[in-house]
Amino acid sequence: MITEDVLFAREVGVALDKICVPELLEHETLLLMQYVELTRHFQEIFYIFNMFKFNRNSILYFYNLEFSDLVTRNFDFDLGVDDYIAINSLITNYIGTGKTLKETLETFIKSLFQNMPKKIDKYKNEYSRKIYDQNFSFRFLLRLRDFSQHGHLIVRVDENSRCSFNLDSILDTPHFEHNATLKRELEHFRNEIICKFDDHPNICFTRTIAEFNLNVIKLYNDFICYIIPDMKSLCKKVCKLLKKYDNLVHNSSDILNGYVIYQDFDGNLHSFNSIERPMKMVYKIKKEIEEIYITEFNELKIVVKK
Repeated sequence: MITEDVLFAREVGVALDKICVPELLEHETLLLMQYVELTRHFQEIFYIFNMFKFNRNSILYFYNLEFSDLVTRNFDFDLGVDDYIAINSLITNYIGTGKTLKETLETFIKSLFQNMPKKIDKYKNEYSRKIYDQNFSFRFLLRLRDFSQHGHLIVRVDENSRCSFNLDSILDTPHFEHNATLKRELEHFRNEIICKFDDHPNICFTRTIAEFNLNVIKLYNDFICYIIPDMKSLCKKVCKLLKKYDNLVHNSSDILNGYVIYQDFDGNLHSFNSIERPMKMVYKIKKEIEEIYITEFNELKIVVKK
């Protein structure tokens, strides 16, 4: 679904010179611009989440991931590449959309709280940064996404179809500078695995993916809960503004009937449907994400206990 579009007057069959656009105060125009952008952006974030979900489901459609890290095909398929390439491609795309979702949530927070730095800092400290700092799988895979962007394959697939993230190949690859803190952490894990188990320093594959998945969903769920009070306040301000100006809502027999039409600072006309209820959409998405999170949390808990 398109969240915004640019139309010529001839496409909507409306004579623009006959549209009465009220002169708004500067802060009122800014309010409408922020309202339109944030409601549009909120929908777009949901679409990005669904891209993340699709990439995750694509992995599970083609492959069965066991907690022993054995990865096998669900059916015979021919995509012109072997499993090593297919798995790396699927995982890289999956992690990439997870990182995109995280970054676009932060962008939304900055837009919503553009004049409230304390609320931006609170979100970072209590949600975004907290999840990053407290969950190794989350920060590890986010960093591997950057690693993959430099032309490196991140998943090791051995001759027995077991997948892992090999710390030797990740740490010793030239032309890539790891985050200093994470590098020390990875070096510690590598040395501990070698010393304690006398084995190759591999980070488990399936559990890392599962924990990353859960934390991305949790971050999105926490984000929605955090923004709801201020989104409600924004919507109330817009409703109040519509009552102040009787001619702000276009009343006609054309397709723009019932639309709010206003002018930006460059003289361009913008519109949105006055009968839409953004908070209804917000609560609907909130309910869906909460249900997904609870399901994923319980499934991971059961598997980890086994």
